[in-house]
Amino acid sequence: MTVNVGVVGVGMIGQDHIRRLTRVLAGSAVVAVADADVARAKSVAENIPGAIAHATGEELINDNGVDAVVVTSWGPTHEPYVLASIAAGKPVFCEKPLAVDVEDARAFVAEARDRGAVNFPFASSLAVATLMDWIAQGAVGTASRITIEVAFATWPRSCCSTRALCLAAGLSTARLVEAKLAGMR
Repeated sequence: MTVNVGVVGVGMIGQDHIRRLTRVLAGSAVVAVADADVARAKSVAENIPGAIAHATGEELINDNGVDAVVVTSWGPTHEPYVLASIAAGKPVFCEKPLAVDVEDARAFVAEARDRGAVNFPFASSLAVATLMDWIAQGAVGTASRITIEVAFATWPRSCCSTRALCLAAGLSTARLVEAKLAGMR
């Protein structure tokens, strides 16, 4: 079975998801794209066999040929696109951030709960898994605040010419700084 995926947001992160969906993962096909820059969406769609470009994310979400949605658009647009996908009965993967503030994020999660697949990439990282193990073992006591630093595993990144550009694009990988957490044990 092939899952027909629509991608809302075809900037650098969206195009990386498209690459993985079309070249790395088996069982998926990117059949539709949308972006605030419609010309860019059309250009990206031209390079994906069988894909079409929609004028809006809402149009893509309502496309009956789209089984699931990946949201990689500008951060403040995530919530409405994800909630629209859930309302349409479509599983959805949401790039970070889920929302622009804590209140909106809580409301978003409450609305989405048990109605779709909303994913935050760092939730399954080694850093989070290690920290959860430490908490379960009582190794860190009662935490009132936890900070996990994110950084690039290697620099420079091939996709960007400057660090500022990558940071503005939101590129990062999780890294557990054990030395900082070790003091909590």
